[in-house]
Amino acid sequence: MNSNFSKTMKKVFEVIDNLHEISRKILKIGLSFFVIVFLISLILLTYNKILLNDDTIYYTSITMLKSSFTVLSQVLFGSLLIDFVIKKFEEDE
Repeated sequence: MNSNFSKTMKKVFEVIDNLHEISRKILKIGLSFFVIVFLISLILLTYNKILLNDDTIYYTSITMLKSSFTVLSQVLFGSLLIDFVIKKFEEDE
């Protein structure tokens, strides 16, 4: 099991190493945005649970948490799609 995981991680790092510079920048900015929104929503959830116990803050933080994963998936898909298109155009020239 561990060897399969290490092989998979090696493949993932190879794909990331082969990304075009623009795709890497998009991925880096998107991942940092994901982490920021994710952490803010976790802080709001914890703050609400410990001190406030307010329903509106709870639902807002849950929505932010879900939105952060939506942003993550869109950034991953978008950066890989942009990388594919850029490499396809570079290949044609």
